[in-house]
Amino acid sequence: MLGFNGSTFDEATALHAVVGETELWSVSNSTAYDHPFHLHGFSFQVREDNQVPWPVLEWKDTVNIPAKHTVKLAVTWDDRPGCGCSTATSSTTSSWG
Repeated sequence: MLGFNGSTFDEATALHAVVGETELWSVSNSTAYDHPFHLHGFSFQVREDNQVPWPVLEWKDTVNIPAKHTVKLAVTWDDRPGCGCSTATSSTTSSWG
């Protein structure tokens, strides 16, 4: 199952962001295959992959999450419209699986 906070994508509750706030998200891929995670219109910094520090802090809008891995992302919200992710999971308690 791919979804948000244990719900399927279609059943997920919308997430609400606060402008100027930085959130640390744990995004888990419990599937048997790698899968990209993408935020539409926003950037994030990958902080770690399976508790190993990410080698370079850089702004990204997409990261590949290997099978059975969890990455931590720092997301800072600004006032531009439109946030979404493609067949992916997001938020501080999210997981794929």
